[in-house]
Amino acid sequence: LDLAPGLRSEGLRGGQLSFDGQLVDDARFVVGLARTAAAHGASVLTRCAAEELHGDRAVVRDRITGSALQLRPRVTVNATGVWAQELVPQVKLLPSRGTHLVLDERVFGGLRSALTIPVPGDASRFTLVLPQQDGRVYVGLTDEPLQGPTPDVPPVPEHDVDFLLGVLGSVLAEPPGRGDVAGAYAGLRPLLDAG
Repeated sequence: LDLAPGLRSEGLRGGQLSFDGQLVDDARFVVGLARTAAAHGASVLTRCAAEELHGDRAVVRDRITGSALQLRPRVTVNATGVWAQELVPQVKLLPSRGTHLVLDERVFGGLRSALTIPVPGDASRFTLVLPQQDGRVYVGLTDEPLQGPTPDVPPVPEHDVDFLLGVLGSVLAEPPGRGDVAGAYAGLRPLLDAG
């Protein structure tokens, strides 16, 4: 309760303290990764979109000039996430949407640690509560199969917001409401279709 004073103490039997890494600046991470790869001999192309990937070649299009480039790399990594099967149809995916809420830290009463909250009634699902340095707290995530075409920006369904607020309400002394939600966003995970 010292680390998470907003938790409901009634029925609380204990907790587990563990440690994990946190990525604060994803853009800086990507630039660092590209620079490291270049230092080891990789060619780094920016402003290009991959249009075709084959075992021995790739076709990319320069987004500025519109010109196509034929590449013959020794190694190609298809790191296109939920769009991987658009480049390589043999890759079969079942994309999943994950929604996150953004709340102010005051909702949690001075949260000083991340929380992992079991989803009521489901022994294998958890909701994460991740405090940020700027006073915001991210709460997520849902895990819903994506139906239909893969959107560039996935929507946040109202039932996802209700679900996450319900999970928070199951453990907080003062359950948050819709008015406490400062924002919401969703992302897509490329889960493999194993048949």
